[in-house]
Amino acid sequence: MLGTFLPYFLAFFCITATLPTLAQVGGTSKGKEFWLTFIPNIHRGVGALPGSQDDQERRSDSLYIFVAAEVPTTGKITYRDIFNRQYVRNFTISNPAQIYTFSVMWDNFELVGVNSGSELLPDGGQAEKRAVQSFKVETDNDVMVYALNQAWTTSDAFLVLPRPALERDYFVMSYPSDNIIDDRTGRLSVGSTPSQFAVVAVENNTRITFTPTAPLLFAGRNPSPVVLNAGDVYLVQALPSTSLNYDLTGTGISADKPIAVFAGHQRARIPQESGFDLNSRDCLVEQMVPTTNYGKSAFLTPYPLPQDASPIGWDVYRVLAAIDSTPIFVDSLRVATLNAGQYFTGRLTKASEVYSDKPFMVAQYKKTSSTGNTGLANSDPFMMMIPPFEQFLNSYRFISAQAVQLNSNNERVKVYNFQYVNVVAPQSVIDKVILDGVTVSQSQFSRIGGTRFFYATLPVTDGVHTISAPEPIGIYVYGYGPANSYGYIGGMSFTLFDYRPPTVISQRECTKIKGMVFDSSASDSHIASITSESLNNVNVAIAPFTGFPDSIAFNAELIDQYTDGSFILNAKDSAGYATKKQFDIPGFTVRVKGDTVPVAIRKDGPIKREFCFPITIVNEGRFPQTINTIRIDDAGPVQVRLNTPLPITIPAGGMTDISICAIGDSIGVNAAKIILENTCASRHVVDLVVTTNADLTPPIINTKKSDCGLPVTFEISDETLIDSGLDSVVIIESETINCKTEITRNGDRATVNISIIDQFRDAKYTLLITDKAGNRRILSDSVPGLTINVKNMKGNEITSLAFDSTALGTTRCDSIIIENTGRFPLTFSQIYLSRNLAFSIPVSQLPFSVAAGEQRSLAVCYHPLIAANDIDTMERDTVGLYFACSEKLIPLSGIGVQLIGKNNTSCDVMLRSEIVSVPGLIAGPYPHPLQDRGTIEIGMRQQGHVSLRMRNAFNPNIINILHDQFMMSGLYSISFSTDELSSGLWIMELMMPEGIKTIPILINK
Repeated sequence: MLGTFLPYFLAFFCITATLPTLAQVGGTSKGKEFWLTFIPNIHRGVGALPGSQDDQERRSDSLYIFVAAEVPTTGKITYRDIFNRQYVRNFTISNPAQIYTFSVMWDNFELVGVNSGSELLPDGGQAEKRAVQSFKVETDNDVMVYALNQAWTTSDAFLVLPRPALERDYFVMSYPSDNIIDDRTGRLSVGSTPSQFAVVAVENNTRITFTPTAPLLFAGRNPSPVVLNAGDVYLVQALPSTSLNYDLTGTGISADKPIAVFAGHQRARIPQESGFDLNSRDCLVEQMVPTTNYGKSAFLTPYPLPQDASPIGWDVYRVLAAIDSTPIFVDSLRVATLNAGQYFTGRLTKASEVYSDKPFMVAQYKKTSSTGNTGLANSDPFMMMIPPFEQFLNSYRFISAQAVQLNSNNERVKVYNFQYVNVVAPQSVIDKVILDGVTVSQSQFSRIGGTRFFYATLPVTDGVHTISAPEPIGIYVYGYGPANSYGYIGGMSFTLFDYRPPTVISQRECTKIKGMVFDSSASDSHIASITSESLNNVNVAIAPFTGFPDSIAFNAELIDQYTDGSFILNAKDSAGYATKKQFDIPGFTVRVKGDTVPVAIRKDGPIKREFCFPITIVNEGRFPQTINTIRIDDAGPVQVRLNTPLPITIPAGGMTDISICAIGDSIGVNAAKIILENTCASRHVVDLVVTTNADLTPPIINTKKSDCGLPVTFEISDETLIDSGLDSVVIIESETINCKTEITRNGDRATVNISIIDQFRDAKYTLLITDKAGNRRILSDSVPGLTINVKNMKGNEITSLAFDSTALGTTRCDSIIIENTGRFPLTFSQIYLSRNLAFSIPVSQLPFSVAAGEQRSLAVCYHPLIAANDIDTMERDTVGLYFACSEKLIPLSGIGVQLIGKNNTSCDVMLRSEIVSVPGLIAGPYPHPLQDRGTIEIGMRQQGHVSLRMRNAFNPNIINILHDQFMMSGLYSISFSTDELSSGLWIMELMMPEGIKTIPILINK
């Protein structure tokens, strides 16, 4: 990658070395009007007693302004203190070889921040408030102005830019805040100093916005714009923190009028990574260069290290990008790719070239010099903006600043012991550089990397100096004193370069876009071409032009207003910078779901009743759509209206339902159009035909009835589109007997539940249902109850039947009278016995029917199986009469007795026989009818083979063997499964040594 980029850069460098032809001719650092302010420094003796040593040291700190002229001139400095009191100092420079020096004691003229020097102010001092401590320098002829903020062991100086060099857009260069924690309290100590900057307005009603890279003291990361008048100042400081050292570097500042920006640090330790091994700190300040004066090439030059300074730490440089995707190269090595406002920090260890194909700003930082072992070593931190190569000048007049301060003997001594100027020059003129009238020795220059440029570090004296060369050169001015230093640009051109692509602004008006392409700022090279591409459902028109205009209009419009459109506009200026911007124009992309537009919809409804129905609207586009109006154009006897509140918004690709309602007083047909509208367009989406008809059908009934007739549930509705609606649902009381009713209404729906009150009585109900059109339905039914009485043969009502003293081995039958007291005949297809052992119902009586109001006898037989003894051995069973999910139970009981016989044998031997139980089948099968399992009980007098099998009554060939094995004499209970037996009638065959017995069996699973 590097190998492919370098040839391109060398070609680029050859062009820039002769200054770009597309630059707008600008001024230099010379001028007749200058604006400045002094951002907070740290001063000793704040709050000291008047007249004390500390107070004298405090009063010795000064703010300096140095004015250097090339020709005699007069001028004045207008300035204001913190109380808005204005002062004017006039001056005359008769001898250009001399500097005019202005000084004022710092108190009341320097801005006050969160750290006052003696405490951290809760109100932040003047931070983020309008302040007035500004200075304005005015002269008759061009001069250069430098400023110095001098305090005990903490100072820095800066080149002041003339009024014509001021612009509207800046980025801040600073350094991380130095937050010091008090070990005793865990809170910030008074030694904490912030990253900071200040803005000076030079015109009234200047609106300024900030885009901070770190939270501010009060506004955080979202400060509001401020409006300043000429001479007003706005100080901004980073939020002090116990955990993070916030840095305002990269903060963007934009104004609608030219402004001056001063940035740096109240008192910095550099590098901060060295911790507290380095203990001296210094204030940092430089005036920021507008982004229009950034360059693509700059040269780093190292600072000499004083002999008494600590070697701990390192000098630093920072590179800050003006626009996105800026590659940064240092000596052909790509060190970073930066977006606008981002920066790269590196160690300054040697002379190097920094370059890119996009504009950037560079600053160099001198490191901290002192440790606990060095005392007040010469030099300390300062920040110097590095002029880009493109802004080099052929000649400079600069100042090596000097100031005074009190020493320990209360004597006024000068501050700076060493003064330097670093010179960067192309190889072709290193033998032609003249400093103060003397040619600099070529041997003092060293090459910068692999470039054609060289640098020299030249000691100079205090005061005014001149330097020149046949070709543009750059100079960096700085000085060292005990734990003190300063540094600033010696001067530079302020030629405006076009580093920015054209600006495109536009305004959408419904399905149209009107726009302008601008390349009209002071540094812009104007428009070379505008083209459109990737046109999708749009027509684009670009105003014709010739030459290189600073603005061009364009228009675009959708071809089909019901479909989204888009296009890309390419604008290129004559410097080759291009802007590519995509435009999207939303169409009115709503329609009713269907295959056509408009969709044909047909609806039928009743007369004299409003009916509503949904219509689904879909958004087929890529953008949300808001429908403000839905218009219904109709004609005819049916009124149609919208039943959905507006406006409605449908997301891209989404859908929603609207409700349409209609009503007609008579039979008729209505044709209507449904039209969707927003503020820009309307679309006919539905052709609606609504027909109203008379309701000729009664309500719909859905019946859920039990097998027994009751309970019953009726679900009633009359809500189709042509229904008139449910009017009434009532029970006819005179036609309802022995029933409980419950009616629930829900609009045009109703639910009716009817249940029987007394299951042993007949029941009847009649339900009348009417809709609003007069259509009626009558639901009526009679449900027989189990209306029987049980009597004995004498006609007396009984609740049970008892058989007494029935001999074993015999069968005794008796009858009961079943009387039907109801209005309906009763038929019992089966009469069940609970156990079906000793008691039985002769099957010849089945089915057993009793006419209404009649009675009939029912025979019940008893065949005892065991004989009674001292213990209660009465046999019991129950007859069950089941009808209409009701049952009538008649308990049965019987007592079996022994039979004793005496006979003589042929041998005239008396024999006595006694039956105590009946061999064979004793009980079962039970339960009856059988379900999953069944059981029989048998008794065996002798051992033998026992087999139990089931034969299908209707297909004798189907046989299932349930039991088959040899068994000893005794009593047994045999249980069996009916899994392989289907429901129905079966014949059970029991084969024992005593004989074979067959029994009809009913299986009901």
